[in-house]
Amino acid sequence: GVSSASHWLASVFSERGERIVAKLMFVASLLYRTLEKGGALQMEDDIPTDRFGFYRPRKDDLYRGISVPNVELIRKRENKWRKMLDAWDSWMKKKHKKAKHFNFIFIIRLAGEQVKERCLKGIPQSLRGMAYQYLCGSQERRKANPVLYKQFLSTDDVECPWLDSIDKDLHRTFPEHFLFRSEKGQGQSELRNVLKAFSLYDTTIGFCQPMAPIVATLLMHMPEEEAFWCLVMICEKYLVGYYSPGLEGIKTDGKLFERLIKMHNPEIAAHLV
Repeated sequence: GVSSASHWLASVFSERGERIVAKLMFVASLLYRTLEKGGALQMEDDIPTDRFGFYRPRKDDLYRGISVPNVELIRKRENKWRKMLDAWDSWMKKKHKKAKHFNFIFIIRLAGEQVKERCLKGIPQSLRGMAYQYLCGSQERRKANPVLYKQFLSTDDVECPWLDSIDKDLHRTFPEHFLFRSEKGQGQSELRNVLKAFSLYDTTIGFCQPMAPIVATLLMHMPEEEAFWCLVMICEKYLVGYYSPGLEGIKTDGKLFERLIKMHNPEIAAHLV
């Protein structure tokens, strides 16, 4: 019961901690070599990457236990998601219907439940960029404002009060990922553009350091303008108050999560303290 769940969670944290430490040691070694040479941080071209684009040492066990993807299953899910995305409006307008057969009433699961189930099973990597936009509704906002992002980019840098803080964070964001490894490379340039545009779009929030990893993750799957509109929807609809000056949203959710853990599983709550 509760005890076994607590032991399982502790073992997961322990294993995850070992992986994080190994990864941090790798990044630290890269930084040390960089400082020793007196140059900018550059990943070695012969260091292999995993299937997500992150650099890793050759002889580590950082990704031990991650199985090789089932190609047949991936293709099957891709086809289902492609059909669903092609008819997204009709899918999202569908609702549950009741079907009566003799003396039994069956609930036919349609759009909403099937979308949730497919998300939980995993969105195919090849379609994540498109799926994220449809799920958060950013594609509609982008279509309604076709030139707004370009206008923000054309704004002179001196008119963006957050730009110094943004520039300081660029090299700290996923430096072990091939897209963001080069100083002033394409990845860091796109990250800078999106964060600058958002700081001009929402002057109340401006820029907050935790936004950078989210934008970087979006850029791994889609072009910068699409990533910008996804960030807009995330901040306005899904993580309201998370990046406000007082971080009210994240503080509130953190307290609620803490209370729920204490109510439903005191042992795990005690372990997390």
